[in-house]
Amino acid sequence: MLERSRRFLGYSIARFRLRSQRDKVLSFPHALASAGRVLLILPEKPWEFTESATVLRPLLGRFTASHITIVSFAAQDGPGRLVPRSHVLSVTADDLTLFYLPRQKIIDAIRREKFDLAVDLNLDFMLASAYICKVSDAKVRVGSARRNADLFFNFQVRVDPVSPPGQSYKRFVRCLQMFLSAEEV
Repeated sequence: MLERSRRFLGYSIARFRLRSQRDKVLSFPHALASAGRVLLILPEKPWEFTESATVLRPLLGRFTASHITIVSFAAQDGPGRLVPRSHVLSVTADDLTLFYLPRQKIIDAIRREKFDLAVDLNLDFMLASAYICKVSDAKVRVGSARRNADLFFNFQVRVDPVSPPGQSYKRFVRCLQMFLSAEEV
């Protein structure tokens, strides 16, 4: 009960802080095809990390590793080994407030860079990763279609909550590839 209240208050605080930010109308094929820097937020659940690597492969083929920033919520060294020249930002429980929002030092680290594409690989809605996606100011912010996700993402992939994570990430990849390979519209 207390955790649910904390999450609700965290969402309310995020909504209040982000109330003045409006997204511009854009062409997704053009925005994705011309993207140069990527923010990739790995799943909070460590067992989904292996499955989410299927999304990394097409992105590594499209972007150079030095243009990829990875946010990891678990104490893993896997992201750094998988994409060796990328910048990895580890977020621990101490980096989150009582209401599950990232602390200012994490937000400042994200805002130091300019991102064209932000991808949240959490299949379930996670307030901290969604908030990081939004404050990145990326033109295209991709996440799973979930309740309350409209505030944070402007491109949502509908995944089946009962399907295994591997299938959900394959669907994620298909949606991204459809737009990443598109020419300017």
